[in-house]
Amino acid sequence: MVGKLLLIGVLGAGFGYVYPIWNESTHTTCQALESRFIAMEAPLSPFHPGRLLEQAVLRSTVEPLSSGRIAALEMKQRYPALPAAVGCAVRYWTLLLDPRVQRAIQSAMK
Repeated sequence: MVGKLLLIGVLGAGFGYVYPIWNESTHTTCQALESRFIAMEAPLSPFHPGRLLEQAVLRSTVEPLSSGRIAALEMKQRYPALPAAVGCAVRYWTLLLDPRVQRAIQSAMK
């Protein structure tokens, strides 16, 4: 019984770590977190050229230059006891599942 629970826990933790990398098509969870931030800032309507330009600039400059380092530094400050990659995975799931966090980020970026 304990072995089955342990196996389920390990599989769940593995899924929680690997899914952000797979979903955002990145190499690390911190890159996935940065990609999620940029995607959250995406315009709701395709007819908003200023926001489209802003997103294009972010995707073409910040993402390649950072490659997850900005998110890793933030997560190391936020969760000092966790490795940065695990902290990025935790924050990714928080962004994905908690609509209050999404609204707060979107209002702060306006």
